[in-house]
Amino acid sequence: MASTSVPLGAPINPFFGRKINVSNFIGNQINNSEFQTALKTLLARFGSEIWCFQFSQFHRQPAQNPIPDNQPLLTYNLLRSYLEYLPNLKLLKVTGYVLRDRNPDPCTSTYIDRLLREEPFPKLGNLTHLTMYHPNELLAKAILLQYGNKIQELCFSVGGPSLAQFLEFVSPTQMDKLADLWIRIVEKEEDILAMRSLQWPLKCLKIYYTVGSVRLEMVFQVASHFGDTLTALLITVEGDDVGEDLVMTATTPMQIYSNKDVMLNLPRLTYLSIESVPICFKTIDFLLPCGALQNLRLDMVSPSALTIGKRVRIAAKSTAGCFGFRGENVIKFRGNSFSSTSMYKSNIWEVLPELSYLRCSVSSFKRGNGNRNNNPGLVVKKLKVYTRNGYELFERKSSKRNSN
Repeated sequence: MASTSVPLGAPINPFFGRKINVSNFIGNQINNSEFQTALKTLLARFGSEIWCFQFSQFHRQPAQNPIPDNQPLLTYNLLRSYLEYLPNLKLLKVTGYVLRDRNPDPCTSTYIDRLLREEPFPKLGNLTHLTMYHPNELLAKAILLQYGNKIQELCFSVGGPSLAQFLEFVSPTQMDKLADLWIRIVEKEEDILAMRSLQWPLKCLKIYYTVGSVRLEMVFQVASHFGDTLTALLITVEGDDVGEDLVMTATTPMQIYSNKDVMLNLPRLTYLSIESVPICFKTIDFLLPCGALQNLRLDMVSPSALTIGKRVRIAAKSTAGCFGFRGENVIKFRGNSFSSTSMYKSNIWEVLPELSYLRCSVSSFKRGNGNRNNNPGLVVKKLKVYTRNGYELFERKSSKRNSN
């Protein structure tokens, strides 16, 4: 058996886990030539062993350190100089909070094409995962144009221009290998609608959006755009968990979902998760086209989570019928709460024949003692899990009781 011991005196890679995080504070020591020389000396020696590189850019004290007009280009060149030392990189993370492009001209496609011809990023043949959080526009567009045809998983949230403008620019990018897309929708409805311009063969789509900024049916419409390939969809509302700040004030946006016209047209979908959503569902018939669905996870709010203080009468009236899933709905949930057997009484197991796992997380309000400010109460989450084996066992027991 060959020995794997390191020869005595051999250099040891100082980058634990084969990853490195470099933070570029504008006007701070990172721009110091001595620091850059020391860092690049290390990268020259051990860069080929690094698989994950995170490059962050922040702007401290803008009054004392104003952003130069050519900062986007400076950032581009700095990142390029680092990547030259990382030939085996697999995961690239780029973060650029606060920084915004001041001159819009460098962000045109013509300028970026010329830049990539004259001073391109290195090839990075092993790069498959890319994460970008609020990078400057020049950097984000250049990275996607250079590496788009390699990326298998992309996670991004765009600062500066609106997400809709950014998607319009990158939509022609060839990303034939892209399977997983994680995207944060934080501005307005036009941002998420712009996703319909993407022609990428997604298998997994994860969408975050700010509570009150986007309607759930819009998310369904956009997700359905990828119906030919999508097998997993995860929807999460940004913000705190369902609690006083999110649900329990008169000004908090709350959705009561009752739209029966918009379907989730994803015939290949096997996994669906709707998490941390302040929604009271009156129907889940949007699932009807999802005949291949195997794993369903739903977070929802019961009417009691809405009936607080001055909202009691209004909420009680507006949420009447939540959780019943009766009337004209095709998929029917029986009972006003999710007990250990309530979902086994539903016809969802017949409507969705491949469904094997169902998890329901229900948030309801438990009042405290005293006034609202001193002790407003708690949000109580009840988690129930149902399986097809459990459903079949329940059916056998029910049939046996009925026969007797």
